[in-house]
Amino acid sequence: MARHSAILLLLAILAHASAQLPGQRGLIVGSFDDIVAPDTSLCGNGILVGEARAALQSSFPCSGLLTTQTLTPAFLDQIDVLVLTSSTGAFTTIARSLSTAEQAALAAFVIGGGGVLMMVDNDTFHPNAALVHASMLNPFGLSVTGTTLRINAQVPAPQTHPVTDGPFGTLAAAPGLSFFLLVPGHFAQLGAATALAHLSGDPTRPCLAVLSPGDTIPAGTIQGRVVLITDSAVHWDRDPHFPWNIFQQPDNRALFLNSIAWLASAPCTGSSSRTGPGLAGSGGLVPDLCLAGCPAPQGAIAYVIQNGRPGALGVLAAGLTGVQIPLFGGTLYTLPDVWSLHVLPASGRTTLPAPIPTSLGSLLVHCQGAYLDPGAAQGFSLTNGVAVSIR
Repeated sequence: MARHSAILLLLAILAHASAQLPGQRGLIVGSFDDIVAPDTSLCGNGILVGEARAALQSSFPCSGLLTTQTLTPAFLDQIDVLVLTSSTGAFTTIARSLSTAEQAALAAFVIGGGGVLMMVDNDTFHPNAALVHASMLNPFGLSVTGTTLRINAQVPAPQTHPVTDGPFGTLAAAPGLSFFLLVPGHFAQLGAATALAHLSGDPTRPCLAVLSPGDTIPAGTIQGRVVLITDSAVHWDRDPHFPWNIFQQPDNRALFLNSIAWLASAPCTGSSSRTGPGLAGSGGLVPDLCLAGCPAPQGAIAYVIQNGRPGALGVLAAGLTGVQIPLFGGTLYTLPDVWSLHVLPASGRTTLPAPIPTSLGSLLVHCQGAYLDPGAAQGFSLTNGVAVSIR
């Protein structure tokens, strides 16, 4: 009976198979989709944030990207970090206001340990700016006001916080330029948040703030973390109104990646290892299987498959027994107890969320994927094998 229960849960278990920076793991990042945020969907295809998306995926190997049109508890349970922006295009478009239910879900997500990177904006770029900003910031007890053109953000003491002094760099200290802002606002109320940077060094105009575990928001004490910035364009790489790549301005890249790293720095008790190489398919590419998220009971995890043949039909297999058996010119690493069919999208990369139930105890699972591929030696390409220890 115990083995039967474990088998029923195997499809929620995959392993981490990519090299990572020390102390980091693959993340599951969520954002609004291309319909809600047509130009700024980080996890979709927003054209203004292509470099930030690429930097996220290269800096946090095996990161899963998920999108939604509505913030719900079910969606937020699947991710580690949520990225929200109030501007959805170059100065002319704005996100819709969050509903009361979405605001409650957002607060509950952070109270429960989730991370949020929120980028709001000035109060004049759109007639609805005040309403939208209030719906985003009210759950955290902050408010934003003001409009300032092309101003420098200054951090008085970068070494005091991982967001300004983290694995991706240390921001320059005031009075120099710490990071670049396009047309920001500033926080009028901080609530329990701690300010890390100010516009032109003016302490009455904070533009970067954080909420940490133990801080209190209107709905309660949080276990998660929040980074708040008063310019939606801080991670854009293009803008039709200005000639700059904002993401490549001094320290903007470090600020963005340090924020993601800090938001997702909760410890994980699970671990995993690669059990053997895959088998190349079309173009000599070997499909890669890895896990985003934390393999622990009640953890948020997602299958991430990369380098697959676009449009390929495949099977994802999982079993409790690891093997090494010749197959299709490669090696089979698991005796499948369960499997799932899926089709890869045009990019050859997909993210499939699979939360782990609380009831699952310690377990060792072996996983592998196989794909129909006419470019492979015997018509099938294979992913690497992975063994994951859930605990």
